[in-house]
Amino acid sequence: MACASIPEFAGKREEDPVRFLFQAQVILQETGIHVARWVTVLVHLLKAQAGTWWGTMRALDLPWQEFKFELLEKFNGDELQPSLQSELLSTAQTKTETLGEYVLHKYQLYRRLNFGLTEEAVNSCTYTATEIVLAYVLDGSKTVISDKAGVNTSVPPKLKWLDKRKAESAESEATTILGSRMQSVW
Repeated sequence: MACASIPEFAGKREEDPVRFLFQAQVILQETGIHVARWVTVLVHLLKAQAGTWWGTMRALDLPWQEFKFELLEKFNGDELQPSLQSELLSTAQTKTETLGEYVLHKYQLYRRLNFGLTEEAVNSCTYTATEIVLAYVLDGSKTVISDKAGVNTSVPPKLKWLDKRKAESAESEATTILGSRMQSVW
């Protein structure tokens, strides 16, 4: 039951191991599971890189405090922070990455780094859930059409319920909101 409430942790750069451990500890305490079993419960939620890391650590039979220390050392060590900051500030959107994926990745990195801000301050100066959804909507508002030369061209879809002027106004407003928010963050 407790495992279903705790999110998985894969060890991705944008995942926050501190937040993962905090959420896990709160849920494990609330469910009344004895601290001696916490590691046993959590290791089933370690996936990808985190699961591989645990495979090398399993033989040590770590108690909770040592498990926390080792996990944080591996996935949140001091040498990782400058690399994450550099990725946040310098990584551009790739050709295969949608706008929504790009914005979400940047937002997750920013939340993870936090820069010593409170949760309220982070939320006030970064993307809101609405803006992330808007990025996904804008991604979905483009359809790929092949022209005569065989080159793919992205064009807005035909919106039967909106006239052209309203559609252009809505897209312009959404682009302005996202653009101004991106400038204030980066």
